[in-house]
Amino acid sequence: MRSHGSARDFVPDQPDADKLYAWAFSRAGSNGPSGPHVTALPSATTDFCARYGTDRPVDMSTIRVVARAYMQPETLSRPALSSLLLDRLLIFGMTQ
Repeated sequence: MRSHGSARDFVPDQPDADKLYAWAFSRAGSNGPSGPHVTALPSATTDFCARYGTDRPVDMSTIRVVARAYMQPETLSRPALSSLLLDRLLIFGMTQ
């Protein structure tokens, strides 16, 4: 997943867009966003485990998002927490 330039897909007229990253995850199919920085998710009613020959229930309505900081090559340790810009997650939902 390459995020460089991804914010420009969503806010093309912002001068600082290249300093940000953005990614969309959508269950909207062809009605949702599209492009190189969009991941289409299966429907929440998808029987995810059926293709593996099991009927184990999977809660497809829950999405977990994880962000992490990587080791700094110069110090071989994590960055100081005070130097990090924390990720922000915006969730937009639609009811049917």
